Amino acid sequence: GERHGFAAPINPEGELSYTFPRMKRSIKTIMANSEKLATMEEEHDNIAYGFIPDYFMTESYYPQSEKMKEIIRNLEANRSSTTWNIISKLMILLNYRFGAIDIQNKPINHGEVKVLVVASARYMSKENQEKLVDFTSNSGNLLISGEIPIYDMEGNPCTILADALGVKVLDTLYNKHKFFMSIYPVDKSIGAEIRSYYAQTFELINAEPLYRVKFNDAVCGFMSEINKGKAVVFASELNANFKLIQSTLEKLGAKRSIYHTNKYHGLFITTTKNNDNERYIHILNLDGFDKELQIYENEKALFSGKTLNIQSKDALMLPVNIRFADVLINYATAEIINKTDNSIEFRLTQEEDILSITTNKEIIQSDDYNIIKRDNEYIITSNKNAKIDDNLIIRFK
Repeated sequence: GERHGFAAPINPEGELSYTFPRMKRSIKTIMANSEKLATMEEEHDNIAYGFIPDYFMTESYYPQSEKMKEIIRNLEANRSSTTWNIISKLMILLNYRFGAIDIQNKPINHGEVKVLVVASARYMSKENQEKLVDFTSNSGNLLISGEIPIYDMEGNPCTILADALGVKVLDTLYNKHKFFMSIYPVDKSIGAEIRSYYAQTFELINAEPLYRVKFNDAVCGFMSEINKGKAVVFASELNANFKLIQSTLEKLGAKRSIYHTNKYHGLFITTTKNNDNERYIHILNLDGFDKELQIYENEKALFSGKTLNIQSKDALMLPVNIRFADVLINYATAEIINKTDNSIEFRLTQEEDILSITTNKEIIQSDDYNIIKRDNEYIITSNKNAKIDDNLIIRFK
């Protein structure tokens, strides 16, 4: 029809919707920090997601080929299930900062990546299978979700990866009439029996079982070694098992540098950085309730160990080591929303915000905040509650 999206900031009658103030605030914040953000890239832990473009290029194929139809059906079945995305979602909510590697078209940099997470199907090119074996043989570790390939992308038998993993693929089982399949972990401490609509089963030649199919105890998940590296394979549907994925990644050597103390997982945290070591801590509370937390990086508490309250459905971009001329913001629990030669304006986010600023200038006293000076460092504590008044201007002379 003639009406546009329900979340549009301005409706067809010209009225401002509930999304307008937050969009305005977000744009103002980004513009105030734009010269810094433009020079930054996301920081990553020693883990990456292995991307295979062939798995998503299935719109056009020769319709008279039964072999190609079967390849497309398998790719679509794997792609549409949670098997391929559940691990990446859990990694995000566990605060692993990871990028993606096009393993089909680019080499895998062994020096930067310790753990590679790969969504796999029954079909994978010979070259990609060889790349994964080479990566693991040279001290890299793999976490594979989905089927282990037994064919190349033209449907020819190709078991390079399976052979290196020390397994033989037996079959792929599916739910059907009067057959409701379940799988269970060999180690009961990492989870309980769960339903799964499919399970690829294996004969283990040189591997350790991790998951089995309930009705016949066939192995559908395992750990194995390839020369200097390790691989964990989950060849069935998984649920949102945080404990399983975190313990698996830790066993494989994945190190998450940043994490929080709140018991709920609906928090997304990442960091961006430029060549001058200026950074922002990005925090997004995905849930509909406020959360208290402390943030740690490399076992060290950030923001002087202050407990933060992240409001529901809110996002923060907090400065760390950000310099404007001769003013260095060491850290702040408030967002930068404007700056001039003699002032910096912040959006407060807490009941009591804390800011650390190093400068040769003098910070002008105000009833809005208290100051403790240590040499050239000013520790500023806001006297405003952000829920009542979230604007704070620090002036210099």
